Amino acid sequence: MDKNKKTDELSHTLSHAHDSCSLNKNNTATLEKKEDSCNSDHDAELKSEIQNEIIDIIANIAKIKDKSTISNDTALSNLGLDSLDQTEVMLAIEDKFRHSIPDEVTSKLITIKDIVEYILPYKKALTK
Repeated sequence: MDKNKKTDELSHTLSHAHDSCSLNKNNTATLEKKEDSCNSDHDAELKSEIQNEIIDIIANIAKIKDKSTISNDTALSNLGLDSLDQTEVMLAIEDKFRHSIPDEVTSKLITIKDIVEYILPYKKALTK
C-alpha cells in the first residue's frame, strides 16, 4: 500500500476519535485534546437525570405530589423540610449516588442546583 494512502487512512481514522490526532510533516503523530460537543450534551443529560432523581427523593420525603412545583432554584428550606427531613434527604442522596457527603458540605447545599452541581462530577466518574 502506498505511503500517502496509509497516511490518509490513518488521519481519517484518527479524526473520528474522541481526541484529535494529526500527522505533521515528518509523519509523526501528534495528539491534541479537542472539546467535544458530545461532552456538553452528555453533561446536560446527566444534570437533568441527577436533578430528576433528587427531586424524586425530595418529593417522596416531603410528601409533595406535584413535582413540577420543585425547580432547580428551589431551596430545601422552602419545601417545608425541617432539619431532620433535610438530613434524611441528604442520606437518601448519598445512598442513591453512592457518595458520602461531608457535613461541612451538606450545610452549603441550599438549592436543588447546588446538590446537582455537587453530585455531577461523582456521577460522571461512575459513567466513564
